[in-house]
Amino acid sequence: TGPDIQSYNTILSCASRVKARSVVERVLSLMERTGTKGDIFTYNARIRLASLTTDSNSDVDNNETIQLIDEVLAAFNLQPDMYTIDLALVPLVRAGRRGEILQLINGCEGFVGSSNRRRYLNALSSFLTTLVKADEVEFARELFYSYVLPLIPDDPPNPAESMPQIESGPVPIGKIKTAQSRRLQSFTLHFNTLIEGYRRSASVLSNSQIDDERLVNGQAYLMLSEDDDPRRCAHDLFELMIIRGICPDGYTTTSMIGLQETASGVTQLWKRATEEFRIRMTPIIYHSLMTAYGKIGDPSSACWTFDRMLATQGQRVTRKSWNVFLGSLSNGSRGDDPVVLDIFASNAAVGMRDVVETSFEAFKATDANDNRTTVLTAIDGMDCARAALAVLKE
Repeated sequence: TGPDIQSYNTILSCASRVKARSVVERVLSLMERTGTKGDIFTYNARIRLASLTTDSNSDVDNNETIQLIDEVLAAFNLQPDMYTIDLALVPLVRAGRRGEILQLINGCEGFVGSSNRRRYLNALSSFLTTLVKADEVEFARELFYSYVLPLIPDDPPNPAESMPQIESGPVPIGKIKTAQSRRLQSFTLHFNTLIEGYRRSASVLSNSQIDDERLVNGQAYLMLSEDDDPRRCAHDLFELMIIRGICPDGYTTTSMIGLQETASGVTQLWKRATEEFRIRMTPIIYHSLMTAYGKIGDPSSACWTFDRMLATQGQRVTRKSWNVFLGSLSNGSRGDDPVVLDIFASNAAVGMRDVVETSFEAFKATDANDNRTTVLTAIDGMDCARAALAVLKE
């Protein structure tokens, strides 16, 4: 017996992933000679290859990806699956055919009430990721509010379900461990993807001179109204996440840190992550904190943050950590007036002194033999350039 459709599709899938067009064409020719009809998996492989090898800015009428998608939509014997939709998202959005995307997704909603609910949620997460990676954040937001948010209950989890004897006052969301709260955490990735998309958009906007329109990687970034400002959208989504009882994780925190525009904003978020969300600090979060303080122009807070990292992360502090720290000092030395470090009175030191394990005064007076305090003591009061040089000599 010869190969069946599954055999052909396996080869097509592998070849399309590595952009081996000649292999795909030979397999399709062989299928035609043997009278083997392609199915939706055949088309998925062909669409993937076309999307990887076709210029996204080419004329829609001559776009191979669009042509293949149209063949699928027109065929009565082909039922698009979630992977087909994922592949079709960006081409159809850029062709101005958003309504057809919504129709395709509506056809998948039967999974919501079935045992395949997790598969449906994973597909929605994949759709958001695909759109955000392609800088189609606004359509990702439309899908989020149309398909993801309606699946999340309006009422947040009741902490009394898991903690009958609770202290008076609000319970930190990070301490609520109920069956409902655990189910809600499956939506964390959806929020994180969209928030990170807004962070990327905000970064593009803040690093460019925008008139009415500019092009970045072939995509148009329009002048946004206040309601569409990516920072505002991200902050609104972040608060909505908490209101609905979904606890932010380390990834959420890192994205939100990158959206802060003031040192006090960074510090306040750090404090909430520690006290309210009960997030375990990692090198990645410390790196994002130092980078944010440096970009904002508060190298003193970056220094204090690095000291906290040295105190809590131990062997997880790597060469990259030191480079991030030096980068934050470098940002403080770019202006005409050099910034003089005042580490122990910095925004981070003052804002976090009630949060860290060691009191502010005791922290400042730690044993001079402690490496982290030696570093801080050596550079406190220096300008950033001299401080960076002193760190390199340590």
